[in-house]
Amino acid sequence: MGAQVTLSAALTSTLYQRKNMVYLRETGYGNRRRALFTFNNFSTPLVMTGGVGAAVVPQLLDFPDGLFNFEGAVINLTMSRLTGLAAGLSDTWTGLVGLGSTVGIPAALTTTEQDYVPSTVISAAVASLGTIQARSVTPPAVPAVAGAPVQYDNTAGGRKAFLNILVDLASGDSGANPVTVQINGTVNVLYTVLSHG
Repeated sequence: MGAQVTLSAALTSTLYQRKNMVYLRETGYGNRRRALFTFNNFSTPLVMTGGVGAAVVPQLLDFPDGLFNFEGAVINLTMSRLTGLAAGLSDTWTGLVGLGSTVGIPAALTTTEQDYVPSTVISAAVASLGTIQARSVTPPAVPAVAGAPVQYDNTAGGRKAFLNILVDLASGDSGANPVTVQINGTVNVLYTVLSHG
């Protein structure tokens, strides 16, 4: 669905990567890592799926192999119609956002589609510019100890993070009326590596 960013966060003290106008800077001390994704006029098609809504789902992160604690994430973005007509994406579009380990499918975000940052309503856009703000809860899921971070076993590798942005069906039909959207802002992800795979 849409363009895949696929920035892999290697374990280095300071890392800069760029792909499709998405910049990754990873910093940290010891095994604790902060991955900051900056969207700078990132453009991608808005993809209609199954006649129930549209989606933009860039893959942001391949987590390192091994055990890690997910500590939290914050999404602070804007999205607007770059090309196309309001019939494809209305000036007052609404939707949902979440950060998950699997690709989100319209028209709702559930389970692993929003296991890092839970499904959050995107309020009505103004002149097609929508503000997308969400964060993980504290704790981000239901850990064994209240208030503790969530531990994931990624020894076999393959655990990812997808930015799932869903647009309500009532906000337009980008299948019949193709639309390209533009995204700006940041996504912050904080995690701690406990052991390497």
